Amino acid sequence: MNGISIRKVFFILIIHSMIIFSCKEKNAIPSHIIHPEKMEMIIWDVMKQDALVYYLNKKDSLRADSLTTVDVRSAIFSHHQVSDQEFHDSYVFYTKHPDLLGAMLDSMIVHQNKEAEEIRYKERKNVVNQTRKKSIPTINNNVTSKDE
Repeated sequence: MNGISIRKVFFILIIHSMIIFSCKEKNAIPSHIIHPEKMEMIIWDVMKQDALVYYLNKKDSLRADSLTTVDVRSAIFSHHQVSDQEFHDSYVFYTKHPDLLGAMLDSMIVHQNKEAEEIRYKERKNVVNQTRKKSIPTINNNVTSKDE
């Protein structure tokens, strides 16, 4: 076989197969782990609600019915139909796979920037509408009667 033995070809195929399968398994997501897209939405909701709880409790720390992050997270997990344990296991898994977690965080940053831009757009639109209402006189205000 032109200087290449069947043994060498077989050995090369085995090595290539091991490399390919080891790369795939490294980022394989076990079935009990929340899928990245869903996990991203859950983390996004948790972050927003944690910020809201912090703000509300800081604003009025003497409230008897102060919110806790545990209460809010339970509601978020219920909404997304996951348990606290599923979230915890998935969170630990993603922290041990920084490439997957990094991709989720990058996507969340894009989502946050889009959401912030939508809010800024709505605020600018409201300012423009309010300015127009103040600066454009109505017909009734400009019409004067002959008796005056």
